[in-house]
Amino acid sequence: LPVPHRDEVGAGTLAFFVRGPAQSLLYVPDIDAWPLWAEADRWFWLADVALVDASFYSADELGGRPPVAHPLIPDTLAFARRFPARLLLTHLNHTNPALDPDSAARAAIRAAHAE
Repeated sequence: LPVPHRDEVGAGTLAFFVRGPAQSLLYVPDIDAWPLWAEADRWFWLADVALVDASFYSADELGGRPPVAHPLIPDTLAFARRFPARLLLTHLNHTNPALDPDSAARAAIRAAHAE
């Protein structure tokens, strides 16, 4: 599934939808922003589990560098709460406070019933 994400080498960025005998998985390892992907709603509705890009919790993690094209975790939580899929976050940058199990970021993720 083609998704909007920077394309420096012309190869494009893909998400994957895997349907098993009992459940389905949507895997979105990289994306610029949820509103830019016209098909996002369709695939989230079909998925039992969504494993998605969660590189950054806050733009503050970039330390003054230019923005990087990834949705922030709070934006992902707000987008995904409309769907019944179990939400799993992946691809966390080493600066992401959600890596700390005792952080406010991790508490917000748990409060949104995401993992």
